Amino acid sequence: MANLSSAWGTMTLQGGWNLTDIKHLVRIMDMHQYFYYNICWNEDTIKKITTNLRRSKEQHFNAMGRWSFQNNLESFFDVLDPQYMDRVYKAVHSTPRQIFNSYYYLLKNMKERELTIHWSYTDEEAGNGYLYTQIGYHSITAKFQYNVSSYQTYTYNLKNYCAVYLEGDDEPVYEAAFNLSKLFNIPQESIVELIKKHETWYDLGTCYFSDTAEEFINRYPELHKDIIALNKSGVTDAS
Repeated sequence: MANLSSAWGTMTLQGGWNLTDIKHLVRIMDMHQYFYYNICWNEDTIKKITTNLRRSKEQHFNAMGRWSFQNNLESFFDVLDPQYMDRVYKAVHSTPRQIFNSYYYLLKNMKERELTIHWSYTDEEAGNGYLYTQIGYHSITAKFQYNVSSYQTYTYNLKNYCAVYLEGDDEPVYEAAFNLSKLFNIPQESIVELIKKHETWYDLGTCYFSDTAEEFINRYPELHKDIIALNKSGVTDAS
């Protein structure tokens, strides 16, 4: 089984998309909510998704990628292969015939009228250390294809995870510091200051340090020196 990545972003329709076009696209979008590597469109109903696209031509989403979300986008329309369709016949709000009709409708109209589907998103997968932002779009020549317009990779560490994936939210730093404070009887705020002061701490990644003290010392001997220094300075958690 492939690793799961976690992506979030915005899908935008460009070109002269009308309500009929959008309804056909939403049928394909709906399918993706029921796959293992799914896309959640952040709306309660198909009707709301359709209305939102008609009004703003944008739709926010969260998704699980197969290794990376780019793989999902490259196969966004390929899921109409019968081996996948069988899994969602009972789940989606359309019949197989309706879904295939929508596929061929989009294939014809997106090509003839130069309609495109644009994606701007951030994706991360801890197992292989993927963290990147990407802008791309679906267009049609002879078939549906996904084109990458821009791609920015980042070193997978705690600093970039907070700054890029969480857009500045540093909650993981506090969660990591909380666990370390329990292991070494050091105040949480002191650990937070240590993490934010020393760049090397960011190399620990986004784990929340559920190791025992011995496991942590063995895994990060050079970083444990900072803990020792705090202990020697008399900084302990009196609680």
